[in-house]
Amino acid sequence: MADAKEHWLAEILRWSPATRLEASQVLAAMLGLAGPILLGVATDHLRLGMAAAIGGLALDGTARGESLGREASALTGALISGCAAIWTGTSLVGSGSLIIAVPAIAAVAGLLGGISRPLARESTRFIRFTIIAANLSAPEIGPFGVTLLFFLGGAWTLGLSLLLRLVFAQARRVAQSAAARPPRPSAGPRLRRWLGSLSTLPGWQYPLRIALCLAVAEAVAWIWPGPHGQWIALTVAIVLDRRPATPPTRLVQRALGTVLGVILASLLLIRTPSILIVTIAIAALAAMRPVLRAGNYTAYAAIMTPLIVLLVDFGETPSAEILLDRLLATIAGCLIALLFGYLPWLRVLSLQSGQPTPNPGGGAPR
Repeated sequence: MADAKEHWLAEILRWSPATRLEASQVLAAMLGLAGPILLGVATDHLRLGMAAAIGGLALDGTARGESLGREASALTGALISGCAAIWTGTSLVGSGSLIIAVPAIAAVAGLLGGISRPLARESTRFIRFTIIAANLSAPEIGPFGVTLLFFLGGAWTLGLSLLLRLVFAQARRVAQSAAARPPRPSAGPRLRRWLGSLSTLPGWQYPLRIALCLAVAEAVAWIWPGPHGQWIALTVAIVLDRRPATPPTRLVQRALGTVLGVILASLLLIRTPSILIVTIAIAALAAMRPVLRAGNYTAYAAIMTPLIVLLVDFGETPSAEILLDRLLATIAGCLIALLFGYLPWLRVLSLQSGQPTPNPGGGAPR
């Protein structure tokens, strides 16, 4: 038991074996976010440039190592789900229905995500960016304008990813390695498997968990005394795994990385840096994404959170109180994910994974 616990804790900070990364990945990640911001600065529309850069953020970590065709398909799917999320979220701004709408929308998206792995990935993306968009304020351009900016920023990143991959002459090598992979299952068996899973509780576990956690998060945000109550729901969407394992290694990695990332972002903003410094910081953090994603998920979460903070909250007056409020809201979201989205569901999650439920009291597994 002690050895297993030690291994679990070591896994949180362990650096994975080196994974081959293409220079095109790093350049596309960096330029995909920096380009729209620089254009916004040049045209004196910084906030619009930031909104467009969120489109590049949404295409993070999609189909790396796949063939060129599969990467293009996956990036396009990410762009479509991201645009749908931005439209949905911005349409909810000012409606006063977040406490009902966000959990309901997340439950439906989570349920549909059970059909296949690509849909699971896109449904998770949709939930997160719906929450981000629900807290964006751009009344001068409305939902359509924000969605258009997001689409342009995402399309810019998509084009860069594919073009740079070709320039660096990696397409043929990856396509050859992908050719030996077994074909993906057709839509029919996937749909039948998904429909069959709806007759069991494990088939409903993620929609129920994400809806419950977001309902609690929105309720807490409604009475939250500080300005960052929206970070509670966003933290829940980031931290909560679709199919978490026991012990909750990935949940702890996400939670720890998110808390560290909030601290890092707050320190970057505490002295009101110039837009040049912020742009350089965003470009550097974006370039680190593919490297850290392959190496250690805690570190990856720690740099993804500052990117979200810098793109969404840049421009607000910094202070120690704001830093503390954002940090407390993040911790609250982590606790909600643990207390409402993980611990009460251990039995269901063990049934889904086929593993025995661990005994919290330290005895033999039940």
